[in-house]
Formats: sequence, C-alpha cells, structure tokens
Amino acid sequence: MNLTDLRGAVVTGATRPALAAYERALASWQSWRNDDAGALAAALHDSPGFVAAHLLRAWQLVSGRDRHRIELARPLVAKALSLPAKAKALLGRALRRDPRDVVALQVAHSLDYVTGDVAGMRRRTGKALRAWSRDDPGFHAVLAMHAFALCEAGDYAQAEDAALAALELDPLDARACHAMAHVFEMTDRAEAGARWLIGHADAWARASTIVTHGWWHVALFHLTAHEPERALSIYDAHVRRERSREVSDLIDASALLWRIALSGTHAGNPS
Repeated sequence: MNLTDLRGAVVTGATRPALAAYERALASWQSWRNDDAGALAAALHDSPGFVAAHLLRAWQLVSGRDRHRIELARPLVAKALSLPAKAKALLGRALRRDPRDVVALQVAHSLDYVTGDVAGMRRRTGKALRAWSRDDPGFHAVLAMHAFALCEAGDYAQAEDAALAALELDPLDARACHAMAHVFEMTDRAEAGARWLIGHADAWARASTIVTHGWWHVALFHLTAHEPERALSIYDAHVRRERSREVSDLIDASALLWRIALSGTHAGNPS
C-alpha cells in the first residue's frame, strides 16, 4: 500500500511509523538542522523498501565534500534504483508531475547551484512556490530556497523578504539565515550582517549543519569592516574550536585564515 506524505506526494515502501520518522528527519534537513534523534535511520530500519528515505540519505551523503561519504552512498543509490518509484526519472520531470516533491526540489535546487544555473535555480523555486501554501509543512524551506536563488540572481530586496518570511514560519530555519548572510554581504552591510547573524544565532549556531559556515560568514563581515583581529578570534573560538575534520569545515577554516593573512594580520599556526 502506498501512502502520501504531508504534502500529498505518494511515497513507496513505507509503513506509517516509518513515514512519520521520515517526516521528522525531512523537517530537520529542510531547516539545515542535525537529525540528532536518528529519525531517518529509524525509518529505514522500519521500512527497508522506503524509496524516498533511501534517496534522502543518499543525497545527504553525496552532497558533502568528503569522498568517503560519497562511497557510502553507492549502496543506497543502488538500492533505491532497484525499487519501483519515480527515482528513475529525471528530477525536472518528477517536479513537473509533482511540484510538491520536496526532496526532488531540494536536490534539483542544489544541482542548479553547483552547476551555476542561476536563472534555472530562480525559475525552479519560483515555479514550485505556486504549488505550495504557507499552511503546507516545510513551506518555509521552499521560501528559503527561493530566497537564496533570488540573492544569487541579484534581487536582494526580494531575497530578504523571502528569507524573513521563511523565518517567520520557522525561526530555526538555518537555510534562511544563510540566505540573509548572503543578502547582507551582497548589499555591503557588514556591520548589520554581523549583528543580525549573532542576534539569530539560536537558529544556526546550535545543532545546525552550518555552524562553522555561519561563523565563517560572521568573521568575513568583521574582515570587511577592517577588524581582522575579531575575525581571528572567531576562528579560534568557533571555527576551529571543535577541531572538526569535516571537509566543508576545513575549507571554511583555511579560506578564513587565507583572508586574514591577506589583510596583513598574522594568523599564527593553523590547526
């Protein structure tokens, strides 16, 4: 028996408890927050044939920068492809059939970004919004995606409106905070950007997937404001405090040290 998710999209191979766990994991993922309770693993344990859960976990692994995690995704992708579902279709085709397929939308949005298709990214999220309403679970995430697309396209005022609307629906949407960081950066409001991010730290600086990246943005605002020492203190206190070995965190750390060095400030010995 096929069930439907909270947005009305058909899911394959799930029991009701597995679908409920998947929705909890999906909500965390949409807000760029950690799935601390292991809801996605619970969904897969309960329903090994749950196609959407396999695809979500595979995308979480391949969307990072760690080649070891990408290898871990191979069996998940193989499993998903062996199951009957629209996973075999192109994302664009899937979204034309069901614009409320939130996993397909988020993956397509990410691929638009990494391939530099700014116009396509804006068009995709704008079209998706027409099929959603603010009462739909996860609508805040669609708004946050659209906010980032608008920012990349240079529509900063609209991007800010969309990001703030997302945060009104979900104050813990870390993705919307990230979009706001880009808006402040591109509109040359470094001091205001640093204040805003610190003021909304509960949304992104705790249990989110962008804790390091958020502090990186704060440090960049201080560099723009000609405060390299403050940027360096953020590096010590936040960026490298936990000595993360995540590739994305290492990229942010090295990029920040490089920028601090370019400012003429001695960055010390990297760790």
